[in-house]
Amino acid sequence: MKPSMWSLIAGALIWGTALTASAQAQAGDGRVPVTAARCAALGGGTAGGLTVRDARFVAAGPLSTGQAGSNGAAPPPVAAPGHCLIEGAIEPRTGADGEHYAINVQLRVPADWNGRLMYQGGGGLNGTVGVAYGANTSLGATAPSALSRGFAVVTTDSGHTGSQVGKADFARDQEAKLNYAYKAIGKVTTAAKATLERLAGAVPDRSYYVGCSTGGREALIAAQRYPLMFDGVAAGNPAFDLSRAALLAHYSTRQYRAANVTEADLRMVGQAAVRQCDPLDGRKDGMIFDRGRCAFSPRTLQCASGNSAQCLTKEKVDAIERAFRGPVDGDGRPLFAPWTYDAGVGDPGWMVWQTGELAGLSDEIISRYYSFPPLTPGELERLDYVRAYDRMEATAAITDATSTDFSTFRARGGKVLIATGLSDPIFAPDDLVRWYEKLDADTRAAGGGAGAADFARLFLVPGMMHCGGGPGLDDFDALGALVDWVEKGRAPSSMVARGAAVPGESRPICAYPAHAVFRAGGGRDAGDYECRRP
Repeated sequence: MKPSMWSLIAGALIWGTALTASAQAQAGDGRVPVTAARCAALGGGTAGGLTVRDARFVAAGPLSTGQAGSNGAAPPPVAAPGHCLIEGAIEPRTGADGEHYAINVQLRVPADWNGRLMYQGGGGLNGTVGVAYGANTSLGATAPSALSRGFAVVTTDSGHTGSQVGKADFARDQEAKLNYAYKAIGKVTTAAKATLERLAGAVPDRSYYVGCSTGGREALIAAQRYPLMFDGVAAGNPAFDLSRAALLAHYSTRQYRAANVTEADLRMVGQAAVRQCDPLDGRKDGMIFDRGRCAFSPRTLQCASGNSAQCLTKEKVDAIERAFRGPVDGDGRPLFAPWTYDAGVGDPGWMVWQTGELAGLSDEIISRYYSFPPLTPGELERLDYVRAYDRMEATAAITDATSTDFSTFRARGGKVLIATGLSDPIFAPDDLVRWYEKLDADTRAAGGGAGAADFARLFLVPGMMHCGGGPGLDDFDALGALVDWVEKGRAPSSMVARGAAVPGESRPICAYPAHAVFRAGGGRDAGDYECRRP
């Protein structure tokens, strides 16, 4: 249906008002209130490449945050303020495979917008537009959402439609692959800022990227490849080294299956690791904080003969050791960083990724997204891990967030906050530790005397699995810590964390390489602990 002449005139008048307001805002007179009328006037218009399909004002009230995340849990509804909901698309087109593509976008702007923009990262293979409410890095976080704090929040499917844990068919189209890898970030950010200027008369004062898993990878990409667009990024359990992570997961799954390693077997491993390493931080609480001194080996569980409920056969121990170590090269050296022995090993949420229904996602990522030409099922089954990366290298170069060059981002005062669970069954925490140590060394070598800690901090969370859950801590406010760092100069040496697994208790999660050590008191409160470097 074509718009009426009156609606066109009204839209033009409001658009003209927005331009005037924009000039006033740039002159220091502030933002224009986000009203229902201004919101509705965006419908059918275009800003920054975004064609708006729908724009309507949503009254204050509970807002459903959508489907469950990658750890199986769904956050409860958030208390959303009255806001303008904007939905539209960037670059609709027909792809090389004959399919329809577009970068679909959702943007929510509170009536009392605080001038901040948060880009909320995606998950898995993307393909769905998440509810733009301002999720934190962990689904266990109980801190207010970014939307309820006054942020404008934007989400996207990154340029294709499908299930986050489904097929990578979109990779048949070059531009769709590029959008998923990184390009959608710049396009969506440009469109969101232009739309905010049209709606509220001003571009954001501060821009943040916050996400977990794929969203965590995107957060690091945002700082690495768009250093002028963002002031701070928070990356939870980032899929930053996705190509190698997929190869490690592919290998580990096959070791468990070949030896018929069960959930009970692996749970035995996790419990034994806790028994040995939990006391190292000064207090037994079911969590391993002093991972540096945790020298656990599943060999301690090997049966003298046979198998029972209290021990493992040599075949299973060998398989578990191989799975945790990963594949080796011709000289017997591991190709990748190993998995971590932590409290979550063997839990159902850990198993679903390591041996269960979601374990096949690594096969899809390797064979149909990273490999070009795509691997056949036979090639995937007989995968040569030493040579496989050669076929994946070109896509890894555009997708993986492994760069250590943050020179422009750092010089502008940009900050990077990374938090990952030590029980993550998808992305090995030690891979991230190795990258962070290289970031520190490269930053110093490039003239950054203070090293990585001046602008980037890593937090290792005991017991937390992928983006939340697990027998540990997953309730902490990474977004709040990041904003305080960017806007108030308060560099976070620790974050107070809680978790459903330890009700009524709290602990400090310390910036790497420090870890929490019991100091004094009852041991149930974060104040009873201190951060101590090894």
